[in-house]
Amino acid sequence: MRLVLGVAAVLAATSVQAAECQKGKATALTLTDWSATMKEGAIGPYPSITIKFRNDAVKEIRMVKASVWFVDALGDTISGVELDKDLRLKPSAESQQVFAMNGSTDFERLTTLEKRDATGHICVQAAVYEDGTKEEFK
Repeated sequence: MRLVLGVAAVLAATSVQAAECQKGKATALTLTDWSATMKEGAIGPYPSITIKFRNDAVKEIRMVKASVWFVDALGDTISGVELDKDLRLKPSAESQQVFAMNGSTDFERLTTLEKRDATGHICVQAAVYEDGTKEEFK
């Protein structure tokens, strides 16, 4: 019973985070593309998620607190990932991060959906720029 309640609480929190992200404001990063495929690993298949994004800030980013959330065409949250915090990215430069999501049934679903039936949203909570300034996005 406790496990079911714990899982329900985590799912509710995940949905709230994704909903807040979708509201979003203009931030330092823009999601430019994503892909989800199944890969073969040593202990079996796993979802591999590739996130591509661009620095839209006028300054170089040296650290960021950001996540990417995926939502299906019905508006339900699929899942999300946190980007590497120690990101260095010059203005207008693009980068990508690849995530091996071992044991994630949520991301397995993302690999089976048509791309038009899932939308990615990037959420930047804060960025530290090369000049030492910090900007928070709320």
